[in-house]
Amino acid sequence: MSDRKDQHPIDPWTDDSYLNPSEQSAKESGMTDSNVDSKTWKLLEKAVLASVGEQRRSRRWGIFFKVLTFVYLFGALALFAPLMGSGKGGTTGHSTPDRSARHDRRPRKCQRR
Repeated sequence: MSDRKDQHPIDPWTDDSYLNPSEQSAKESGMTDSNVDSKTWKLLEKAVLASVGEQRRSRRWGIFFKVLTFVYLFGALALFAPLMGSGKGGTTGHSTPDRSARHDRRPRKCQRR
């Protein structure tokens, strides 16, 4: 029993045996929990801000390519619209005479029923 009184009782709150070696070295080097927490929060904040920045760049590129696609489609539509109208009996300038350019000066007779 005399041996037990000479030894200090093991206190789980102050005993560092549960720490892994890297945490023990950090504790021995003078880094406190608040310093480690501060560095951890700074690293976490940096990672979150980088993620937000990446999402913003991704969103901007997405908008850019969507606008580019619509410009391409509307440009193609404007370029090929005159060609699509000529196949359906549209005027080409020489196939049908212009009705407004009549040289006939005689008045038309109205047909009565």
